[in-house]
Amino acid sequence: MANIFELFGSIGTIEPNTLLVQFLLPFMLIFAIFWGTLSMLKIFGPPTDKTTKKINIIVSLIIAILVAVTDVWGLLITQISALTGAFAFGLFIVLFIVGGIIWAIGRGKAVFNSQELYQLSNSKSTLKKLDKHMEDRYKKLQEARNKGNYAAASEYEDEILKMRKEREKLLGLKGV
Repeated sequence: MANIFELFGSIGTIEPNTLLVQFLLPFMLIFAIFWGTLSMLKIFGPPTDKTTKKINIIVSLIIAILVAVTDVWGLLITQISALTGAFAFGLFIVLFIVGGIIWAIGRGKAVFNSQELYQLSNSKSTLKKLDKHMEDRYKKLQEARNKGNYAAASEYEDEILKMRKEREKLLGLKGV
């Protein structure tokens, strides 16, 4: 087992670049991350308090020294880089599925609405039902405009326009 003097004596034989890359930079990075995290989380109190600042610095120094001296830094980087690809792929899959579901729901509503109008045209009381739907959409259009919801109002206007075209087809007239 080496004593402390042997450890410090061997530091002089390490190249400066190796010391910088393998100890100093990881130490500074880990210290900054932990100090900032402790300051933001306010675990030991408000960061304006001098005692809290000292505690945050001491805890961050201890953690940074422990991580920088051991091989934890290399293991951490290795694990993070290995997991980053898997995480990105998983995130892509989740977003793809969620986006597909949202698209399918929107597409399903459009298909349902067009089928609803088709079913209305095949019944005896088609015009009455269509007029009732148009009246209902006009009311919703007014409510949306009064509330300032212009996106919904635009959708209602589109639905009313489709219903007018369907009514024109049924009556065989233009502009009624």
